[in-house]
Amino acid sequence: MSDQKTERLINLTLALLSSKRYLTKSEIFKNVAGYSGSAETMERMFERDKDDLRNLGVRIEVRALDPLFEDDQGYLIDSKTFQINPNDFSKEEILLLTMAANLWHGSALQHDSKAALLKIQSLDGLVATNSVASPVVEDNEDSKKLLLIIDAVERFVSLEFEYKGTVRQVKPYGIYTRRGFWYLAAQENDVVKSFKVIRIGEQIKVISKSQGFTKPAEFKLSTFIEGLNAPTT
Repeated sequence: MSDQKTERLINLTLALLSSKRYLTKSEIFKNVAGYSGSAETMERMFERDKDDLRNLGVRIEVRALDPLFEDDQGYLIDSKTFQINPNDFSKEEILLLTMAANLWHGSALQHDSKAALLKIQSLDGLVATNSVASPVVEDNEDSKKLLLIIDAVERFVSLEFEYKGTVRQVKPYGIYTRRGFWYLAAQENDVVKSFKVIRIGEQIKVISKSQGFTKPAEFKLSTFIEGLNAPTT
């Protein structure tokens, strides 16, 4: 599946999941990024996208909006029936989900994109977002930095970077968001600390092989976030 199609499916999922009412196709084509071309082209894209989502186990509800016009249909994903295994997503797709949620934040159709995102992401997984403020992630150097960090967390690779004017060597355990910012939870000198990602220098070096360290079995990202009593740098 191409990155463009993946991003469109994610945008469509979040739009239908976040909306409190049934959306018409015209509203979807107008507001969901990724639909373009003639009316027939967008119609074909939408039909294929619906089939792809249903094959993934996503239940899309369809309802006639006007009893006199059966062709005037609306579409919605009921959050109560929405279940996707977060392990089905790659680290790149997790970031796309985050970016898509932020695109919907503040839009006329969005009411609860953060809750939608939380249903997809696993709090004890690689990435955790809180329900207070989801930070904006743009497709630039910031997203590249996050991808590198997520990859390091996933492969248990130690990192070296400049932070507040000092070179730091850490073992990354996970990333999370708090008060609108991304943070890296990582062990430095036998202490698990929080590093604000925007303060991490652009030059991030990998200083160990894959599986270069072992994360303690008792470490849980959700517990770390809830405690917030670990040193924050």
